[in-house]
Amino acid sequence: MTYFAYLDEFGHIGPYVGRQDPIHNDSPVFGLAGFVLPSEEVRRFGTWFFQRKCELLAFEIDRSRQHPARWEKKGSSDVDCQPPEDFVLILDEHDQRSELITEAARNMYAREEPRRHLIEPPFHLESHRYQTLQAADWIAGLVGRLAAAWADADTYPENEVFRRYFEDRLNRASHRSGVRT
Repeated sequence: MTYFAYLDEFGHIGPYVGRQDPIHNDSPVFGLAGFVLPSEEVRRFGTWFFQRKCELLAFEIDRSRQHPARWEKKGSSDVDCQPPEDFVLILDEHDQRSELITEAARNMYAREEPRRHLIEPPFHLESHRYQTLQAADWIAGLVGRLAAAWADADTYPENEVFRRYFEDRLNRASHRSGVRT
């Protein structure tokens, strides 16, 4: 079985002092979030996501005057595979693309504990062209808001609504998480 892992980043990779700090105020967390699908489910999920996006965001799509397939609303791990299952990793475009691909290749071909189930280094795609990657962006946006609330609930009171509506569902759906509080 081959799996597709769609990931997007959340938070900020740089230093964080606090929301009121004049420079280091972006986010107390950084990470990747998304989902993994068996290859035979990718097209069906992409179609389902596209239909829901068109249905729920019709007003914004119409106002943009773009084709719905190219329009995206920004959302602002990998689950371990059991042998002999393989996976393809798909990431949104990233400014450190070259470094990420190099590190993935090093891990794939490492002498000790190689990542034998990763078929190729990550593919970097334009999210506005892939419904599945847009869904990963939305999930990453949600996880980023939850993680910020977990890290510093008093500083992020506006994220309490995400905890109320999505925290339990996310915890039930997560097979493996690197988010630590």
